[in-house]
Parts: sequence; structure tokens; C-alpha cells
Amino acid sequence: MSRIKKILSLALAGVAVAVVLLAALHAYYFLPPESVELLLPSSAGGGDKIAIIEINGEIKESSLEQVQKLLDRAETEDEIKAVVLRINSGGGGAVASWKMHNAVKRLKSKSKAEAKAKTKAKSKTKTEKPVVAFISDFGASGAYLVAVAADKIIATPVSTVGSIGVLMVFPFDVPANASEKAKNLSSLSTGEFKDIFSDYRLNEREREYLNERLQSLLK
Repeated sequence: MSRIKKILSLALAGVAVAVVLLAALHAYYFLPPESVELLLPSSAGGGDKIAIIEINGEIKESSLEQVQKLLDRAETEDEIKAVVLRINSGGGGAVASWKMHNAVKRLKSKSKAEAKAKTKAKSKTKTEKPVVAFISDFGASGAYLVAVAADKIIATPVSTVGSIGVLMVFPFDVPANASEKAKNLSSLSTGEFKDIFSDYRLNEREREYLNERLQSLLK
């Protein structure tokens, strides 16, 4: 009997994740950017919800604060059964990105601990809340760091995902005949393509990679 219960439990968990994945696709293709949450089932009287949290543009302290508030709400409201992170960001500050990554992980760990406690107490009012990251155009650098904190990541075939590493830009001295912009900026980076769009240089490997990306869009 216990084996049957375990199989049923795994099946229900799979259904829950599948529902979240479908909700993520629905959120990307049908919901306007200002949407915060999707009602499941759709009804004026309420019901179970999936929280849709937007992570757009540069990740910095102000955007971190907004996302943190929504994650806190998702954690405390019992009717919210899952979370979708709708990501379109090229990253941002290293500290803000790490904080956002850890905020998502905290939601997962709290949800798991509470679900376990409720299971021991034989209560059906609290279940673990899966987190799915949906990457639209960009999920790069710090935004990808946030995405990997989720249980699942979904991306389109033409989404730009990756750019792992750190980029440092700083002033430096150059010959007097260099352009004004080139006189003022230089950079150091980790990762092969981390600063691929930096000004005034494009090496052969980067050129080859960008050409491969362009060709793939034609297929």
C-alpha cells in the first residue's frame, strides 16, 4: 500500500510541475507585462493562484526590492501554489544578482520545510511550491544566475542564455590618437564571451560565434 501511495505522490508532483510549465508558456504568450499573477482556475471568486513575477532589464537594488516583496507574498499566501519567474534581462550588479538568486532559493527552502511539517501533521493546507523560470529574449549573466535557482528553466530556441562570468569596466590611458570613447574605457572579464559586445574589438572566435548564432536563426 505504501508503494502505491508513493507512486501516486510522484504522479501528483509531476502533474503540479506540468501545470506550472503550461502556466509559464501561457504567461509569456498571452499575459501583458504588467501582470503579476495568473488565476488557476480563472474565476472572479478567487481560487488557487500561480504567481507571475517579472524580472526585466538591469538587475539592481531597486528591482531586487520589488522582486523580494513578491517572493515574500508568494511564500506567505496559501492560495499561491507555484511561482513563475518571467525573465527578460541581460543581468546587472553582481551583489543584487546574488541576493535575488538567494531570495528564490529561500522561497524554495521555506516552502519545502513547511510542506514537510504539514505532511507530518497530516494537514492538506500547505504543499511545496515549485518555481519555474521562463526566459524570453534574454536570460544572461546575473539573470541566468537567478534562473538557476528555480526548479525548472524554460527558454525559446532563440532566447539568449548564458554570458557566465564577471565584467569590470574602468578608465585607462591610451595613445593620443585614439577616439575619445576609447580613451575613457577598458575592461577585464571572466568567461570566453563575457564582453563580446564591448567597443572597439571583436576577435575571430567571437566573430565566428556571432555568425553561428545568425545562421541558426535562419533554420
